[in-house]
Amino acid sequence: MGISKILWDRFQRWRLGDTWKPWQPTFDMPPEGDAKPQAPAFWPLLLMGGGILFAVLLLSAQSSRTFDGLMVRTLEESQPGAFLPRGFADPQRFDVRLVPVWLMLGIGLLQILGYVFLKYLAAVDNLPQGSIVETAKGQKQEVMQGNYIPFGPSLAAGALVVAFYDPLIRSFTYWWLVAAGAGALPLPAYRLLGQEAIIPLLARWVQWLNTVSTRLLEGG
Repeated sequence: MGISKILWDRFQRWRLGDTWKPWQPTFDMPPEGDAKPQAPAFWPLLLMGGGILFAVLLLSAQSSRTFDGLMVRTLEESQPGAFLPRGFADPQRFDVRLVPVWLMLGIGLLQILGYVFLKYLAAVDNLPQGSIVETAKGQKQEVMQGNYIPFGPSLAAGALVVAFYDPLIRSFTYWWLVAAGAGALPLPAYRLLGQEAIIPLLARWVQWLNTVSTRLLEGG
């Protein structure tokens, strides 16, 4: 969503020149002589980052107790007639369910590093600031410049993807692990909108990622 908006803004600026003004958030400034606006609080970043790291710790510990730390088939792969890539061995000695947990770990660390970085910027009085403009009524406003993505539509789009493609999403890293050397992967037993086009492309991507990761792990 973010990349699409950036590309759209650049296209509009190329098409319309300086007449194109993308939407930017605007905040009213206090009248002259009033107290300065309260500085932003950064402690929520530290709190959220710590909470995420605690959740990662719990999920990682629970993984070692679930199925004795082994990766098992998803519900879809367990259905009669569901495909299994060539070279499959069940169960795998790798818990692929921890992949999103590792991503959570990265997000938690970024939250904590963001807190430290923003505190530093505040200490040197170099926090990002917008340009101050004055309206026709004489009221001053701060206009922030940047690429601002509407959060609600992005979240709704993500929810729709999960709702319609949940089996494919949950199987993705599973296929990634066991698809080494597989040829054309057959369609799974469940039906998904557009699967005739999506799954072959995804299968090629999985095989490529698996090949790259295998070479990296083998040091080749």
